[in-house]
Amino acid sequence: MPICYRVEVITLSLTDPVAPAEQLGYLQLEIKVLNMTYHEQHAYEQQKLQQSKKKIQCWNSILTVTVLGATDLPAMDSNGFSDPYCKFKLGSQKYKTKVQPKTLNPEWKEKFDMKLYDDQSKQSLFIEVWDRDFPAADDFIGECLVELCDYEPDVQHDLRLPIGESSGTLHLLLVISGLSCKEESDVLSGNLMKQAKIDFQLQNIVKLLSAKEIGLLHITIERGADLCSYNERDIRSFVTIEVGNAQLRTHAVSYTADPIWNKTFSFPIKDIHDIVHIEVINERKGKEEWLGQLMIPLLKLQVGHSKTYVLKGKSCLNRAHGTITINCDLVYNIVCAGLQTFKPKEVPVLEEEPKFQRKLLLRNIHKVIELIHPVVQVHHYIQELLSWQNPVQSLMALMVFTMACLVAEIWIIFLLLAVVFIMYYVKVYIKHESSYFKESYQRVQVDDNSENESDFSDLEDYSHTKDPSEHVNWRQRFRQFQDILLTLQIMSGYVVDLSERVKNLFHWTVPFLCWMAILICFLAMVLTYFVPLRYIILIWGLYKMTKRLWKQRQIPNNEILDFLSRAPTDLELLQWKELARKNT
Repeated sequence: MPICYRVEVITLSLTDPVAPAEQLGYLQLEIKVLNMTYHEQHAYEQQKLQQSKKKIQCWNSILTVTVLGATDLPAMDSNGFSDPYCKFKLGSQKYKTKVQPKTLNPEWKEKFDMKLYDDQSKQSLFIEVWDRDFPAADDFIGECLVELCDYEPDVQHDLRLPIGESSGTLHLLLVISGLSCKEESDVLSGNLMKQAKIDFQLQNIVKLLSAKEIGLLHITIERGADLCSYNERDIRSFVTIEVGNAQLRTHAVSYTADPIWNKTFSFPIKDIHDIVHIEVINERKGKEEWLGQLMIPLLKLQVGHSKTYVLKGKSCLNRAHGTITINCDLVYNIVCAGLQTFKPKEVPVLEEEPKFQRKLLLRNIHKVIELIHPVVQVHHYIQELLSWQNPVQSLMALMVFTMACLVAEIWIIFLLLAVVFIMYYVKVYIKHESSYFKESYQRVQVDDNSENESDFSDLEDYSHTKDPSEHVNWRQRFRQFQDILLTLQIMSGYVVDLSERVKNLFHWTVPFLCWMAILICFLAMVLTYFVPLRYIILIWGLYKMTKRLWKQRQIPNNEILDFLSRAPTDLELLQWKELARKNT
C-alpha cells in the first residue's frame, strides 16, 4: 500500500466569465500526496530515459548483474515446488533468466550487461521473480528494487535481497563500471598502497587469518596501440579485466586505434595464484567485437612500472593485432598466501558445462597411454631382475634392496624429494637447460572452433529430422553413449592435468610453489625423524575425522590435491607465455 505523506483541503470558488460578480458556489477538494509504487516509478524513469536517449545515443556506463540464485522460495505448484525465473528491468531494457524446473533453491548463474544512458544515481533496477505455469498464466512470487545510487562504482557488490513479502532471498553480484576516467592523483594511489602494505604486514598475521582477503592488486589500464585495422570511425574500444570472480571494465574510447584509458582499478586478492584476464573489445555498429586478450598470473606481474604486452588470440596461444600497456602494484601477506594454497580454489561463478570433443578425448587417451608406458617398462625391468636374466644386475639390485631395507627411514623420502627440487632448480636457473615451451607447444594442439562445438552436433541435427515417435529409443541410447564418452573425457582429462601439474611443479614453473614444497619436505623430514609414524597417522586421522565438527562450513578437501591444483598444466603455461613484440 502506498504511504500517505500529506493531506491538504483546497476550496475553489466557482465563477461565470460572463457574470463575474455572480456567486455560483464553491468546490472543495481533498488532495493526498502518496509515494509512487514500483511500477509507477519505473514508468516515470522510462519516460525520462526516452527523452535523454533522444539527446545522446552512447552509453556512459555499464551495469553488470550476475544472477547466482535464490533460496527458500515459496512453493507455487501443487507438487510442492516452483519453476522460478527472474525478470530484470532498467528503464526500457528488459532481461529474463532461464526457467529452473521443480526447485525452491534455483541456481541460474547468468550474467547481463545493461547500458546506462543517464546519470546512474537517478536510476533503479527493478527485479521480479515469477513461477512458470504453462499453458496457464505465470504466478508472481515477489519483487525487489535496487537503487543504483547506493552502490559505489568500479566495485563488485555481493547482494542478498529479500523478495518482497515472500520468504525467499535473491543472490546476485552487481557492478557499475565503464564510467569516464576519474581524476585520480598519484598521491591518492600511493596512499592506498601504503595503507595496504601496513594492513598486510606479517605483524597482522593473526588478524588476517580470519579475513578472506590476503592482498590487494592496484592495476592501471594505460593505453592500447594498433588495436585493429578498421576505419577509425568504427572504433569504440574498451577493456574488461577479471581477477577471480570480480570483473570490471573501462570506459570506451572512440575514433582511434591507439586509445588512452588511464583507468585504475583495485581488486582484493583472495588467492595469490589467481589469473589476471584482460580482454580488449570493440563496440562496432551496436555489436561487441572481440579484439584480443591476455592471461597473466598474479605472481608473474611486473609491478612498479609500466609494461607493454602483445595481445593474443582466442586460444591465448597465437598473436593478435595490437598491444596494451598496463601498470600494476601488488601487495600480499606471504604467510596467508601460502596457507590459502592448501585450501580449495574458488569456483568460477559462470562455469560452462563441459561438452564432448572427439579431439580432446583422443588427446587425453594418448596422454594416459604415455603415462602408462613408463610404468610398463619398469614392470618389465623388475621381471627381468627377478628372473636373473642378467645375473650381475640382479645381484646388484638384491644388494641395493637389502641395504635400503636396513638403512632407509621415512624421513629420507622427504629428503630425496627436496634434493630433486634443488637439482631441477640448478638445471633451470643455473645451467639454463630448459627447452620447456618448445616441447610443450609440439604436444599441445588447440582448435579454436572445436572449443565451442560438440562433435555430436551433426548427429543431433540428423536425429531431429526423423520422426520422433520412431527414434525415441535411439535418441536415448545416443544420449547415454554421449554421457559415457563425456565422463571418460573428464576422467582422462583429470588424470592428464594432474600428471602435467606434478611435472611442471618440479620444473620450477611457479617458484612460489617450489619453495613451499621444499619447506614442507624439510618440515616433514624433521617431523618423521623425531616423531614415530604411528603418532603422525593418529594425529592426521583425528584431524580429518573432527574437522567438520569445529569447522561446520568447511568444504571437504584434500590439501595435497589443492596444492597441486595451483601448479599449471602445459596448456596454461603456453597461454601465460609472454609473446615478443615485433620489430618495427
